[in-house]
Amino acid sequence: MALEELGEWLDALPPQQRAAIVLKAVEGYTTAETAEILELTAGAVEQLLVRARSTLRLRRASGE
Repeated sequence: MALEELGEWLDALPPQQRAAIVLKAVEGYTTAETAEILELTAGAVEQLLVRARSTLRLRRASGE
């Protein structure tokens, strides 16, 4: 997978999912820090991450 392709996949995520995954996986913030930045609960951030990862996994599996 090319970095450009990953960027396109991230861009296709809903805004809150994209923000959560970028803050956590790319920027290295903790779940608590990500929740504070997004003004959400830690549980809400975890749910956003689950959905984002699932969407990205499905796109990878389908070869998009």
